[in-house]
Amino acid sequence: MLRFRQDGSIVYNSLRYWHEGPLRWDEILGAEVTLSSLIQFEMAANSIFTATLLMRKQAVADALHFVEGLPTYEDRECDGQLAQRGLCAYLASGTAGLAAHAGEFRAVCIRQHHLLIRALLRQGRLREAREVLSRTETAPPGWKVI
Repeated sequence: MLRFRQDGSIVYNSLRYWHEGPLRWDEILGAEVTLSSLIQFEMAANSIFTATLLMRKQAVADALHFVEGLPTYEDRECDGQLAQRGLCAYLASGTAGLAAHAGEFRAVCIRQHHLLIRALLRQGRLREAREVLSRTETAPPGWKVI
């Protein structure tokens, strides 16, 4: 993830700067468990929607793939392989859709577009700023001059 500073410079890997101090994941998510301890329930209930999984690439390595040739439930093999890799977190909220928070998501996208436009203008990249502006839902009235 990257972000643009007010002076137009770019900060790479900026996710680590989003919070004041280190996050206490044990307090946020609760006690840690291994995915393998949940896999029997998962195999019976099919409660994991694979498109919502977030994982560290280094931790899963080659386990993240679907078996070819299965007519259905090819993600079950993938879930089993991932379960052998260790700890996981279960977030009791939908992560694959925007139905409940579409407005908030749209507002974040607009804000990000505005930040990008400002950074491009500071760098003198007018053509690119115009392009982003053309895709932005709302913008300050003065920006229409661009």
